[in-house]
Amino acid sequence: ACATNNYVDEQVAAVNGRVDALSARVDQVDQRVQAASQRADAAATAAQTAGNDARSANQRLDQMGGRLDQMEQARTRTPRG
Repeated sequence: ACATNNYVDEQVAAVNGRVDALSARVDQVDQRVQAASQRADAAATAAQTAGNDARSANQRLDQMGGRLDQMEQARTRTPRG
């Protein structure tokens, strides 16, 4: 038995409807993935900046510590009257 053109058209339309619905869902997921990727990139950049700032602050603290040590040594060497 052969399928009628009308039956085939109905079946194809149903499949096309499901394909269109899945395509729309894939597009939505893709948009969410792209947004999440952009947020992850921004977070990575912020973390790298914070790490650089922390290293810079640590270097300044090390310099200040050395200066403080010099001042303490100079103070203990200076005779008091």
